[in-house]
Amino acid sequence: MGFDEEWGRLRTEAAGRVHEPVADPFESARAAVLERLADFRSRAALVPLDEQGGLWTAELGGLDWICAFSDEEALSRFAVARGDASREWTYRRVAGARLLDRLIPAQNI
Repeated sequence: MGFDEEWGRLRTEAAGRVHEPVADPFESARAAVLERLADFRSRAALVPLDEQGGLWTAELGGLDWICAFSDEEALSRFAVARGDASREWTYRRVAGARLLDRLIPAQNI
């Protein structure tokens, strides 16, 4: 196929795509966030406990964050990164929906 033929084919294909609807990037991002949120709500998270038996939090950027992990391996990697791999990490297994709907609001933060 020569250049003129290839160029004509590409122009024809492009002309056909002009009328295709363009995905709204905001709606695509919103759908992705809602999908991840639904996934988190349906799973159990491991939440380390502090010395008083409460949810373990960490301050970052002026906010207190509840630390939650997807599995023991993720919690272990976090402990190693903090230099606390040698201590015992007590944690609770909490449903993501319960963490979002009941435990976080009860923190009164």
